[in-house]
Amino acid sequence: MGFITAQYYGDIPILQSEVLFQTLSTLPSPKSGVSKYKIVLEDGEVWLVYAYSDSGVPLSLTVIDHGIISATSGYEGIIQVAKVVDGAESVYDDAAGAYPKGVRLTGEVNAATATYHFVFDKGGRADTTLLIFALPHHVDSFSSETKSAIVSNCQLQTTTKGLALGVLADTWTLSEPLPIDMGKSFLIDADLICSNYLRHQLTIHDTQVLHHGIRHLEVLREAIRMRLSPLFAVLP
Repeated sequence: MGFITAQYYGDIPILQSEVLFQTLSTLPSPKSGVSKYKIVLEDGEVWLVYAYSDSGVPLSLTVIDHGIISATSGYEGIIQVAKVVDGAESVYDDAAGAYPKGVRLTGEVNAATATYHFVFDKGGRADTTLLIFALPHHVDSFSSETKSAIVSNCQLQTTTKGLALGVLADTWTLSEPLPIDMGKSFLIDADLICSNYLRHQLTIHDTQVLHHGIRHLEVLREAIRMRLSPLFAVLP
C-alpha cells in the first residue's frame, strides 16, 4: 500500500518516533475533507500525514515534546502516513483519503497465456484512486494498461525485494506464459525419474509397491500427453 493507514473511532491519535521530531507544519488541504501535515525528523527525513473523516471534522495535531505528537481531541476517521519521495508529493495528495481493505483474485487462461487480476476493495473516499507499491516481480508481469498506471517518480527501496514503484489503480492485471509444450526431452527425463523409482522398489522385493509405482508412471505419461503439469502425478 502507499500509506500506513490507521482507523480511529473517537480515540486521541498519538504519533511517536525514536528518531525524534524536528518540526511539525500544517499544510493546505489537498482536497475537500482531508487535512495535511508535514513532519521533519531529526535525521532530516520528511514524512507526510493525512487525515480524512466522513464527518468532515479536521484533525488537529500539536507537539507534546520531541518524541510525541498528539491530536488535541478525540478523532473519528483515518490517518495516513507516507515517507516523502522527491517529486512525488502531489501523487500522495491525489491518493490521500483512500486505502485498500482487501483484494479479490480472478483469472483466466487463453491458449498459452494466463491472465489474472487483483481487484482491490477500497475504503475511505470512493472518488479517489488507490496508490499501492508494486514489487519488481509484479511489474515484470503487468499488462500494458497497468504499466501505464505506474508513477515513475514515486519509488521506495525495500529491504529485500528491490525497488518498489507506486501504482495509481484500483485493479492490477498481470499475465504469465504457460509451458504447454514440454517436448520430448521432458518425457525422457520423466521416464528416467520413474525408472529410478521402480528400480529402488525392486530392491525391496515388494510386488504391491512395484505395481503402485507402475501406475504412477502411467499417470505421469498421461499427464504429459494431455499437456498437464507433472506436479499432478507426484511420486510418493
